[in-house]
Amino acid sequence: MKLDSLIKIKRTLFFSVMVLFPLVFIVSKGEISALNNMTSMSSSDIEIVIRKRYPDYRILKYSDLGKGLQEYFGGSPSQSSPGYVTDDFTGDNIIDHAVLLISEKKHSNKLKFVIIIGNKKGSYKWFEIHEWKGELYLGNTYLVRVRPGEVKEYDSMKTRFIKNPGVKLVLYESASRVYYWENKKISYIQTSD
Repeated sequence: MKLDSLIKIKRTLFFSVMVLFPLVFIVSKGEISALNNMTSMSSSDIEIVIRKRYPDYRILKYSDLGKGLQEYFGGSPSQSSPGYVTDDFTGDNIIDHAVLLISEKKHSNKLKFVIIIGNKKGSYKWFEIHEWKGELYLGNTYLVRVRPGEVKEYDSMKTRFIKNPGVKLVLYESASRVYYWENKKISYIQTSD
């Protein structure tokens, strides 16, 4: 099989299972009190809140990445938490969060991508974008903050303008998507093969 074919298969496996309409979870009253000060929460603080919702998961860390990806980043401090991005994704001046969660169960090989959107009432919606299972994703998937501006669609001349920060989900040397808030929902743009 040619290398191009293998890359296409890898990309198809990665994104063919993506959920087009993510599951939405409204934060319970018990979690609201823990989330009220989310704007000042560090990644370790939010991990405590996440453990309440996903007790068998934790935020992906730099040390979870494969050797090739660690070398690619070269120990960059900005990638010390490649599974956590925080910014105002909706433009409402409230900090939102995107996390890659890794299962701590032995031999589960599971990874979840979740976006947590806050609102002015002090509550948060949890969007479970996707869950993967398999060695391919562990150690090769990470998040990057995306600044507002034009984003070019992969394999197209089209660009889209995103007016608020977004988050890029990357499968190292394979594929990526930018997730952003538009028309009161999370949308995405395929940005690489």
